[in-house]
Amino acid sequence: MWEREYKEGNNIGSCSIVKQPMKYKQRILFLFFFISMMMNVNAQNQNSSSQLINTGSELLRINTTKNSIEYSSNGGRSWVTRCSNSTSYGTFISLMPYGREILACTSKGLYASQNQGRSFSPRCTNTSSYGDFLSLMQNGNELLANTSKGLYYSRNEGKGWIKR
Repeated sequence: MWEREYKEGNNIGSCSIVKQPMKYKQRILFLFFFISMMMNVNAQNQNSSSQLINTGSELLRINTTKNSIEYSSNGGRSWVTRCSNSTSYGTFISLMPYGREILACTSKGLYASQNQGRSFSPRCTNTSSYGDFLSLMQNGNELLANTSKGLYYSRNEGKGWIKR
């Protein structure tokens, strides 16, 4: 047990902090949820972009005002639309580089691009079972998804999901 004393005016008190060991997986999951929540708060509070990723040769972002994927090849000084999304993919929520693909969480499910975000193919659109996909994270050989129905994992590139 750790103790810390504080002084406010003439009142002296103590507060106890109990340090409990946290398992490695619990820390990773806590961090994942925390980051996901912060990304969702940022996505709701921003008007221009909710996610930015670096593909090596260029930057990609979601422009939430236009619901499009934009790229920059000059470090973000200027942006060009790469994928204009009418309504076929739904609303873009987040992006994640995944091997040679870019995965996109949208309001209609999980989509994958094999051409740097020019177009996307459905990977998992069963949102009635899994909920809305909010964010993704790679964890070793698993892909983790934070959804509106909880945490899911996939071992087949996001084609099928199991509740954790």
